[in-house]
Formats: sequence, structure tokens, C-alpha cells
Amino acid sequence: MGIYDRDYVFSNNRGGGRLGSVSAMSVNAWIIAINIAVFIVGMLLSNQGVPVFTTMKSAWGPIESMPSNVAVAKGYQEYEGGKDVDPRQQRVVFKTVIDADTGVPINSGVYRVMPPLTAYGHFSTSRIVGYEREDRRWVLTLEVWRLVTFQFLHADIMHIGFNMLGLFMFGGIVEQQLGRRRYLAFYLACGVFGGIAYLLLNGLGITLHSTLGMTLPGLLINMPTVPLVGASAGVFGVIVACAYIAPDLRVQLIFPPIPMRLKVMAYAYVGLAAINLFFGSSNAGGEAAHLGGAISGFFLIRNSHVLRDFFDVFGNSRKPKPSKAKVRLVRDEPDKPVQDPFDAEVDRILAKIQQVGSQGLSDSEKQTLQRATQRGRSGR
Repeated sequence: MGIYDRDYVFSNNRGGGRLGSVSAMSVNAWIIAINIAVFIVGMLLSNQGVPVFTTMKSAWGPIESMPSNVAVAKGYQEYEGGKDVDPRQQRVVFKTVIDADTGVPINSGVYRVMPPLTAYGHFSTSRIVGYEREDRRWVLTLEVWRLVTFQFLHADIMHIGFNMLGLFMFGGIVEQQLGRRRYLAFYLACGVFGGIAYLLLNGLGITLHSTLGMTLPGLLINMPTVPLVGASAGVFGVIVACAYIAPDLRVQLIFPPIPMRLKVMAYAYVGLAAINLFFGSSNAGGEAAHLGGAISGFFLIRNSHVLRDFFDVFGNSRKPKPSKAKVRLVRDEPDKPVQDPFDAEVDRILAKIQQVGSQGLSDSEKQTLQRATQRGRSGR
């Protein structure tokens, strides 16, 4: 879901860092490029609709209440003046529900037609806990990859436009702080936790409503098949992280044209998302994902060490890397200078900052840099 009504422009900042600075080789630039490429491919394939099961319109009510002799027939129900439904042209189609014993049509199953990328990549509660229609039981589908793929899908040009604008303006500062690999881990983790927040609130809302007839503010009682798409959860995490790194950056909204500190704007967005979720706005599911991304971004930027092992597939980032500086303990070649071990350690730490950012330093490494600074000031 997008930040549709969140228009903003930026003035010169006073808190350090650069807004809207994206290097062509940065991870942030690649994230933006991949989102745009996926959107373009999705548009090119949009005329190839894929029917995705949504719900049943049964004479017995919910699908789990259906008798065992009810089945879903193959093929599309005729409607709109007797014309066959073309799934490439219709947003919703129906499949006939028949009595398996008599073959008599009873009612219809509702299918939402989606572009192929959206059909196979969106996230929904039913993609984690789905209903097996043939056996009439709930099963764990556990299509967990959708927690990542939904982050690169968007509904329309406005949706992707505002999300990519947010990444363009704020992502560079966060990547500079964390380093390339940990920024990618940070961004994806915020999106994943946005999907998890949607899943938890939807699952809890459906459970309470179906078992106790209760509806509580903030819980989602929409159908578990309602799709979630968009990069907004990751973008919210990035904005909250940027507000922590440079809280005094000056920003100005386009409408209304009010200048404010970045920290104020970020937490105003979070508060607005919470209000919309609490009062059940039309985009309550999207707001749940926004809050999940914002909360995870708030935690991860303050505890970025937990991202260290995110991509440790071929190595161990916790293992100290050997220093490239050669330290000679015995001077057997007087014409070559001997590097002090302390200076070699400082060089290693500075190289590490360039690779993973200052957040990746341990306490002992930070103390070493402080000692080096003190030695430099005293001329020793």
C-alpha cells in the first residue's frame, strides 16, 4: 500500500547528511531500479489475467460450513447477458458451485483476476494459512517467499511513485550509516515485519470475530484473501531510521506547505497510520504494514548489530578479519619503516567503517578510535 497523500519537498538540511543523494552503484538505487522494472513488466503482462480465489457465495454461508457434497466446477460462470467471462478483461469472475451428487449448480465461487506478477507474488493471510477446498479444512500453505516478493509489486503509477520518492529522498542517508549489505538487510526486514504485522492483526481479528463475535479497534476483519502489495513498509522503516540518524533535517510538505523537522514528520506519519488503523480506514491493512515497518525500523537502526549475520551465507562476519598491514617485529631491513601495531589496528578499523558503516564497530574498536584521536591531538 502506498503513501498516497504524503506529499513533501525538502529544503537544505541543518542536521548533516544529504537528502536525495543516490549513487548509481548504491543498494538503494538498485532497489528503486528493480521496483520500477517489476512495475513495467507487470504492466506489459497486465492483459494476461490470473483468477485468484477470493471467497465463496454459498447458500450455507462461510465456506467451512459447506456440506461435503459441494464442489467447485471448472470453467467460468456465464453472466452479463450470457457472455462468457474473459478473465483478461474482468477484475472479478465466478466459478459455479455445484452439488457433486446431482450436478445441480448451487451458487458461485468468487475469483479476483490479477496480473500474473501480482497473482504469484502478492501477500495475504491465506497464503500463510490457507483453506483446502477439496478437503474442507484449513492448512498451512506457508508461502513465506511472498513476504519479500510483495514488497516489489505496486497497484498503479501513484503507488510506486510515492514509494520510490520516499526511498530516493531518505534511503541514501540510512545506507551511508549502515553500509551496503546491512542497509539491504534492514530494508527487506522492515518489509517482512510489515507483512507479519498485517498477518497477525488479520488473523487475530478473524479469530475473535468468528469465535466470539468480537471486533476490536485496530484488528483487521477483512477476508484473509485480501492482497497486500507495495514497498511502503520498507519505506516507513527507512524514514523512521533517517529521523533517528538526522532528526533535525528540515523538510517541507507540499500540501500544506509547512516546514518541519524530519523527526516530527516521520512520527506524524506513524501516528496517522495508527489512527487510520484504529478507526478502520479503507486502507487499514496497508496501515498495519506501515506500522510494522516503522516499528522494526525504529528497533533495527538502534540495534543494527542484529543485521550483521543476515547475509552470512559464505562466511562469518563476526570473525575478525586479518589486517592487511604488515607489522615487522624485528627490523632486519633498515630501509623499510616499521608500522606500529596500534596504527595498523586503526587502519583496519577505518577500512571496516568504509565497508559496513560506523554502526558495525564493536565497543573496543570505538575505544581504539578514541585513543587514536587523543594521541593525534597530543602530537604523540
